[in-house]
Amino acid sequence: MDLKERPIIVGLDPGIKTGIALIDLNGNLIITKSSKNFSKSKISEFILNFGNPIIFSCDVSPLPKTVEKIAANFLAKTVFPLKSLSKEEKNKLLKNYDLKDKHERDALAAAFFAYNQFKKLFKEIDEKLSEYGLLEKSDEIKELILFKKAKNIDSAIKMVLEKPIEVKPKKFIVKKEISLETNQLKGKLKEREREILILKNYFKTLKEKIRILEKRNNELKERLKREYKVDEKAIKKKDYLINNLKIKLKESENERKKLREEFEKIESLIELIINGWLPVLVINDASKEEVKKSKNKYDLKDKWIVILSDEKFSGLKELNLVKGIICKGKLIKMAKEFDFSVIDLENIDFKYHKNFGVIKIDEKIIKNAEKNGFLKWLEKYKKRFE
Repeated sequence: MDLKERPIIVGLDPGIKTGIALIDLNGNLIITKSSKNFSKSKISEFILNFGNPIIFSCDVSPLPKTVEKIAANFLAKTVFPLKSLSKEEKNKLLKNYDLKDKHERDALAAAFFAYNQFKKLFKEIDEKLSEYGLLEKSDEIKELILFKKAKNIDSAIKMVLEKPIEVKPKKFIVKKEISLETNQLKGKLKEREREILILKNYFKTLKEKIRILEKRNNELKERLKREYKVDEKAIKKKDYLINNLKIKLKESENERKKLREEFEKIESLIELIINGWLPVLVINDASKEEVKKSKNKYDLKDKWIVILSDEKFSGLKELNLVKGIICKGKLIKMAKEFDFSVIDLENIDFKYHKNFGVIKIDEKIIKNAEKNGFLKWLEKYKKRFE
């Protein structure tokens, strides 16, 4: 983490001469400073050079308005004693520090007073993170807990670990506008990500239920052996419940695996689109039923359509608004008779997943197909007037 982004605790002693003390969330001193006529903007500017302030504190009660206003600007917490700190209390807080300036001493005492309010919590967080080998996430976890963005340490860890990694996009020249199909693919991708996350949580819950039930089952068996005759019926019921949960867990694992595979396929298609492949819609055949279903689901106007099978073509005429058809076999001839721009599926690179696909094709082939389709239409149009 950048030092200017680390969360810090600020002790302030405002007045004609203002004292400032900054410490990190481990109680380490960062810097102290005092200055006359230290404006609120100058104080804020000084603090931001060393970190992101999340707690402001002072050594007096009630909280001075200056401290309150600066803290509010940073949306930070404020901590102050119920009763102003005595000289003895400050000396105890500063026993390891020898500061000559009174204002800096008061500010540092305030910072350590605030730190002590959370010291036990911070220690508990660090001990748990140490067990997981995640101490480098300490500041992020502490900040989430302090601002109640996470219910407990475990949920805070989960939030930090599941946070998406920011990746700078590669520079490339976009040769075509990414079409509607690309947006649909991205939408499906996000939907799959949400479903995978839900399944992960469900999977974790089922696993925990099984663990608890197995533990209870074993304890019950031991107790029955010691004190009573074994009730086989009760044990079988527990075993039946556990087996049912295991089956659900297995089903959940299979579903999660299936969604992950779909996610990876869609992700690979998006990568190909970014690298210049042309997005297309895919339908199984040109039957009336299949064409009607696709028209209800997607906007087919000015799109290239891939038709996988050449066995059915009763709904071919209904595709009159498409930009062109990519097909094979006898369907090529049929499509040309309806004046469609046609490309042979066998002659191009084509990858697809369900109703979405991409093709790698030379612009000349596309333009040639469009030209032939137009000339065919023009020829028929002329014959009408001969």
